[in-house]
Amino acid sequence: MTSPRPTPETPRRRPFPLGKRLLFVILTVGFVAVVTGPEYSAVLAAVVLPFALAIALQFLPYFWSDETDPFEPAATLGLYSALALVSTLSVIVLNERVQVQWLPGLSPSALEDLVATVGWAYVVGAISYYVGYYAAVGRRFVPWFPNLQGVEWSPPRLAVGLGLLAAIAVPTYAIFQGRVGGSLTDVTNLAAAKSAIQDDPTETWITRGILLGLLPPMIYLAWVATKSKRTSQLVLAWFLVAFAALLIVRTSQRGVAIFFILTCLAIFHYLRRRIPTALVVSGVFIALVGSNILLDFRRTDVEVRGSSVTSQRFQPTEALEEHEKDRNRLSTLCVVFHTFPDRHDYLLGESWLALASAPIPRWLWPDKKYSFVWRETYMMVHLRGKQVPVPYVGLLYANFSWVGIVLGMAMSGVFHRALYDWMRQSGKDKSVVLIYANLMLVASPTLFALQNVIQYALPLYIFIRLVGMRVHSSKVAPALRARPEAS
Repeated sequence: MTSPRPTPETPRRRPFPLGKRLLFVILTVGFVAVVTGPEYSAVLAAVVLPFALAIALQFLPYFWSDETDPFEPAATLGLYSALALVSTLSVIVLNERVQVQWLPGLSPSALEDLVATVGWAYVVGAISYYVGYYAAVGRRFVPWFPNLQGVEWSPPRLAVGLGLLAAIAVPTYAIFQGRVGGSLTDVTNLAAAKSAIQDDPTETWITRGILLGLLPPMIYLAWVATKSKRTSQLVLAWFLVAFAALLIVRTSQRGVAIFFILTCLAIFHYLRRRIPTALVVSGVFIALVGSNILLDFRRTDVEVRGSSVTSQRFQPTEALEEHEKDRNRLSTLCVVFHTFPDRHDYLLGESWLALASAPIPRWLWPDKKYSFVWRETYMMVHLRGKQVPVPYVGLLYANFSWVGIVLGMAMSGVFHRALYDWMRQSGKDKSVVLIYANLMLVASPTLFALQNVIQYALPLYIFIRLVGMRVHSSKVAPALRARPEAS
């Protein structure tokens, strides 16, 4: 008798995948040795070492369990963080020197020490996250998540609910379209699109209304993935996903479109068919290149199709270097570590005061963003006049020093472990998977994360409660009722 084929929600696990973990150690040592090889000076090698180690650590989830799940929170965030770190390291290695913006007065040696410190902060953060993620404590918080297993969706209520969401999103997008003009498939006029939404800070309701239009494609995809065996309906679902992503790209929100597609892939992965890890990794790189190309259209309203889409843009080193120059993560973190505590006392949690104001719309409080200058989305504006967000590891350091990095990242790991176990216990429950897919990228208690919860997870929860008819506890598989083993 053969063992049943593993499914996404009940992956086959061996008690201790020693071979894969040993392979991870060997690959990590080899990667670090190559990157910090003798061709570099001792100073540059000391800078590169922590970044190389941090990059290797991001791939630990792919080796820790016998069955790799690319949409496990640790794996998905590891891939995202690895992309950022590889981009930073590529700039350092290709230029064979450290380049940091917004700190013109520092000597080269001081800059190198600062960059090395940032690299070690990533290492400490990754290790702390995994300690929280793989510890058994995460299981204790599974009951904190809502019990949605077995909720039956009423088709009439489902149709009404989708109609209400469309009644909000479609007119709002029509207002945006009237300001920008052009074809619905034209993504080259992103500068005008950005101005149409962001010039007036009291009109954030336009963005919120448009983003509600992403929920119907997610919901329909989840419904079709579990209920329908017809290929035509799946094709229609993915067409709606692609069209919704295109419409969001036209609003100049590249990151939102990428995260939306990742969310839909996770829904399909858990409810219909597993998506190979290699396909996810390659897709993320293609999305990075596409984001770089779209940045040209965002910076100018001149016709640039021919000069932007070239084969050179698909070269890994070119794409990664462009990505780092776009995000400026290294320079941002260097400013934070340079500022605290020598030039400003630790904030001791002041950055999180803005969380209480998140539900208040800007049209009611136009000056809201000026009232909380130390939040992660405004700290660099306050310090250097630059509109770039501070990465979570920098936010933790600015508030609570290295202790904040250790405890904050460990708590994020605990949350993600509980979230993942909650989803795995549910089986192929579309309600749970919908909520999970919209929370798996929420790694931290930040204003950005809270806004995403309010924008997607909370409306979805309300939607499920409204369209759900009843809960059948008998539909929960007995094997999944047991507490999941730690991986």
